[in-house]
Amino acid sequence: MKIIYNCYGGAHSSVVVGYIHCGLLSKDLVPTKQQLMSLSYYDSQKNEDHGILQYIGIDEKGNEIYSVGLRSDRKFGKTSLTNIASIMGIPQESYMLVDTIQAVNWYMRIGGFLSRALGLIKIGRPLVLYGTQRAFFNLAKITEETKKNIEE
Repeated sequence: MKIIYNCYGGAHSSVVVGYIHCGLLSKDLVPTKQQLMSLSYYDSQKNEDHGILQYIGIDEKGNEIYSVGLRSDRKFGKTSLTNIASIMGIPQESYMLVDTIQAVNWYMRIGGFLSRALGLIKIGRPLVLYGTQRAFFNLAKITEETKKNIEE
C-alpha cells in the first residue's frame, strides 16, 4: 500500500509524520531541532513543489510512505489524486490519503508561512521548529491511527 500524508505545504507536518511512520523518528521522543532539520524535505519546499509526491521510505510492513503539500485546496487535491488513480485503474485499496493538518499549531502555521512563503527563514524557521516539537506527540498519534486503519 502507498500512504500519502498531506498538509498545506508538504514541508513540516506531513514530512514529520512520514518519518515517524517509517520508524526513522521515534514516536516516543521529541526530536531535536538538528534532527528535524536533517530530514529530507523538512522546511525546504518551495511553491512549485506543491502537489509533488515526496518519497519518505518504507514502513515495517512494506508500505511506501509519501508526503505532499496540497495547499488550502486539500479536498480538491485529494479528489484529483483519487480521480487520476481511478482513471489509471489503481484500486482505492492500494493507497491511503491522510491529512496531517489537524496537528498543526499556530507556531507551525506562522513559522511555515514566514519561512516558506515569504522566505524569512531566520524568523520563520525557529518558530516552525519550536511548533513542530510542541506538536510532535499529536503528529505521532496520526501515525498510530493510520497504522490501525491499515490493519482493519
